[in-house]
Amino acid sequence: MLVLFTLLSALFALVRASELTFKLENQDTQCFSVDAIHLGEKCHFTYAVQSGGAFDVNYEIQSPAGKTIVQGKRKQQADVYFTLEERGEYQFCFDNHISAFTDKIITLEITLENELSIKPHGQEEKHQHESGSREALVMELSSDLMEISRYQTYFRTRENRNFSTVKSTESRILYFALGESLMVIGISALQVFIVKTFFKRRGKQSV
Repeated sequence: MLVLFTLLSALFALVRASELTFKLENQDTQCFSVDAIHLGEKCHFTYAVQSGGAFDVNYEIQSPAGKTIVQGKRKQQADVYFTLEERGEYQFCFDNHISAFTDKIITLEITLENELSIKPHGQEEKHQHESGSREALVMELSSDLMEISRYQTYFRTRENRNFSTVKSTESRILYFALGESLMVIGISALQVFIVKTFFKRRGKQSV
């Protein structure tokens, strides 16, 4: 039990992750911040547009000094990995001014990985060896969990996009069917009007 608690504590100390699904309205910009405490931490930033329009959005990552680290235009998703070289708040911004009417549903995940080693409690060689083994196990477990999380996000994104495409296709089919029905009704009414007009003229000529 003590070993399990130690491993879990080390895992949470090494990795800080947050995942969020939010709505970005048309002609709007939203920013999220992450506070960098330790220099040299690795930041993994990933997002995917779940639904809305062409599933694209503009994004930008800014350092605490306001410097642009990376940006993208009209991207459906992004997977960025970089090192935190400054302390302070890093900004992750999304811009939907490319859409005049369509809102976007976006899933965002930001992970901070602290590569500081776990110090052994004792000075004995045995304890040091056990600590090193635990550290390697924690890092492997963390990597596996992050990989599983990425796969889950990927499949959820595909499912949401496919569902959005199906809904859009259903709407188009419905509107096309309604338009076709109205056209048939209009043509039928026009034919009835032409036939009635024809017989009225024939009746007048007979008289």
